[in-house]
Amino acid sequence: MTTLFQWVANRLPSASAFALAALFACLVFAVQKIGYNLYFHPLARYPGPPLAAISKLWRAYVECFQKKSTCHELRRLHASYGVYLPANNG
Repeated sequence: MTTLFQWVANRLPSASAFALAALFACLVFAVQKIGYNLYFHPLARYPGPPLAAISKLWRAYVECFQKKSTCHELRRLHASYGVYLPANNG
C-alpha cells in the first residue's frame, strides 16, 4: 500500500518538465512585453530608438558597453528625435 505522499509524488511532473515549462513561460512573457512596447504602448507612435522602447536595460548597455554617459546619450537622442522621446516604456 502506497502512502499519500508517494501517490502525489508519482503524479507530479519531473523537475526538467517543470523547468522547461517555466522557461517557456518566461520566453512568452518577454516576447509579449517587447511586442506591446514596440507596437501597442501609448508612446509607440513617437519616434525613438527601438532598444530604448523595449527595455530600460539600454541605459546599462550605453553605460557599460559603449562607455558613454547616459545624460549625454539622452541629450544626443533628444537632438535626433525631438522633444518626445519614449526612452522609458518598460
